[in-house]
Amino acid sequence: MVGSNAIRMAEGSADAAALQLKAADHLQKFLAAKPTAPQAAQAHYILGSIAAQRDDNETAKTHFQKYLELEPTGPQAEEVKKFLADLTAQ
Repeated sequence: MVGSNAIRMAEGSADAAALQLKAADHLQKFLAAKPTAPQAAQAHYILGSIAAQRDDNETAKTHFQKYLELEPTGPQAEEVKKFLADLTAQ
């Protein structure tokens, strides 16, 4: 039983990773088509979050900086500023 649960969890992780990549692809296409849309800041935040989870700090940094450029006082601004400060401190 434990083995089957571990397999399901691993499959779930692979499925989640695949969904993240698919979402990132769709968001990139959205940003390419509508870079100044009102939702662009949120798209950059999501892309930055996905990149950070994948330990792609350079991509995360790029998207988070763009988020702050578009939404300097947005709902995730403080979280993004802390992430960028922590990244700089490394």
